Amino acid sequence: MTSRPDMTQQITDYLRSEGSRSLDELVALMGTVAADWQRCLEAMSDAQASFHPRVRPRPRREAVKAKNGLRRRSSATSCLAIAA
Repeated sequence: MTSRPDMTQQITDYLRSEGSRSLDELVALMGTVAADWQRCLEAMSDAQASFHPRVRPRPRREAVKAKNGLRRRSSATSCLAIAA
């Protein structure tokens, strides 16, 4: 497994190399990516292309924090009750 500093350095190097490309190179790259996507779409049926999976809403951050906070308090309370 790659260590975090190695991975960070790899990402930094990649971003620098991509950022140093000329506009002509970027236009060519975008054209290649667009052609790849077009080939993928052409191979799909209409049913596959129009499929949208059901997405469950994410809980609000405040609700998660409150829920986690309650868990910590109840755990601490139960530890104190056991110690007593």
